[in-house]
Amino acid sequence: MKREIKFRAWDKRFKNMIFDRPMAILHLNDSDHEIMQFTGLLDKNGKEVYESDIIIETFESPLPMTYDIYEGKVVWWDSGWFIDTKEYDTVSLTDSALELEVIGSIHENPELLKDK
Repeated sequence: MKREIKFRAWDKRFKNMIFDRPMAILHLNDSDHEIMQFTGLLDKNGKEVYESDIIIETFESPLPMTYDIYEGKVVWWDSGWFIDTKEYDTVSLTDSALELEVIGSIHENPELLKDK
């Protein structure tokens, strides 16, 4: 499976997200920008999932007719993408979830993680 390598950057001075060509984003690697990588996954609405996004992921539980729902920010850890949930430490971020939805990012919507 081929995965597209993409990046975006958060501009700390102007408080906005920058989407551009990968090489242009990588040149922004300074103290005024935070670079985030595309995970290769799309959410249920077709939105690209990036590092530092805040997501809700639903899995079928081992128990019949029940579901596990995890909410948190997307992080790269060790050798893969995970959800930092705070309640359960980290949960693997995979395309095998029943439902995956981006609800914001830690930069544009930090209030979504305040109580987590």
